[in-house]
Amino acid sequence: METTVAQAWQKSKLFFKALLIGILVLLLLIPAYFVEELIKEREQRQKDAYEEVSSKWAGSQIITGPVLVLPYAETVANVSGPPTILRKQAYLLPDKLTITGDMAPGYLPGDALFFHPEYLREVQRNTAEATADRCIQCFVE
Repeated sequence: METTVAQAWQKSKLFFKALLIGILVLLLLIPAYFVEELIKEREQRQKDAYEEVSSKWAGSQIITGPVLVLPYAETVANVSGPPTILRKQAYLLPDKLTITGDMAPGYLPGDALFFHPEYLREVQRNTAEATADRCIQCFVE
């Protein structure tokens, strides 16, 4: 009887080893799945951060100069009743605007996980010129 049990154990020993290895492989797949999900989450966060910065900085860029806003009152005559006073604003732009500077993409310190390009600018000189005739002409028209 002992020889039969020993022979059966010898024959099934390989099967039990293979079964134990299979169980260990399945158990080790659990942490591998967690690591894979963590990598996917970080990739999504990087994509979201890049899109957020791009939405603020990308697209058409408009460089504007100074605008002088002058409030004034205009009197309009009414047929029936007293004249009406309208409050308006005149927007005066310079005749000539000169802006000198450098604008180049670069990286700002900040978010340690994701580096994204941003525009770094340095304006050396900003001059605006306007004539008095043009300002008076706005109110005459």
